[in-house]
Amino acid sequence: MKIDIFLALCFSLFNISSTASASQVIGSITKLRGQVSILEVGSRDAKPVELGQSVSKEASLLTSDKSFVQILMLDKSQVNLGPNSKITLDLVKGEKIGVISLLKGMIRAEVIKNEGSTKGKNKLYIKSRTAALGIRGTDFQTSYNPDSQIANLITFRGEVAMVKTENKNLLDIEVALDSKKAVMVESGKFATVTEVLKNVTEPVKISPTQYTSLKLNSDMLEKSNFSNEVF
Repeated sequence: MKIDIFLALCFSLFNISSTASASQVIGSITKLRGQVSILEVGSRDAKPVELGQSVSKEASLLTSDKSFVQILMLDKSQVNLGPNSKITLDLVKGEKIGVISLLKGMIRAEVIKNEGSTKGKNKLYIKSRTAALGIRGTDFQTSYNPDSQIANLITFRGEVAMVKTENKNLLDIEVALDSKKAVMVESGKFATVTEVLKNVTEPVKISPTQYTSLKLNSDMLEKSNFSNEVF
């Protein structure tokens, strides 16, 4: 009798654990090139990423040299991670808002705007040690260099809000992005922020040739340091 109760309890806990784990899935790997590793919550060691595998909340992804990975989120938004990059993915507020911590490297993302969403409401936040971005529905590319602490942004479609931060919590970031210090970077424009600057630079329009080259390089097949290409 005691054995039956023990087995029933184990089975129940397994089901609860499986359900909780399944509810944490926020996307899947749809493209992969080179060496990419993933560290899931609860795992002690990072493992090689496999095409088609699920990505869970709070997972960290790391790409090696000449490597690339694309995550298709549940809402059909795409997040592309370039070579020598590292991010942590998360969802907050009832899993309606995404947060990406960009620890190093480059992200190219196409974010699908929520239908019927409130004007001015961000759907995705990207934060680094230097800058924070607020995204509602757009196509853009951003990078962060932890050595120089320089964050860059170029927008291909729509507009992205950018503000200087010190990697604060989400509430502080939301307040900062709603302040007068935030800069709106529109399509075809580039902006940057460094540790020594007080605020984000005034967005500048890049040349059509540079814009087209960067926009078509969504899979990051070519080495691209757009901070050097623009200036």
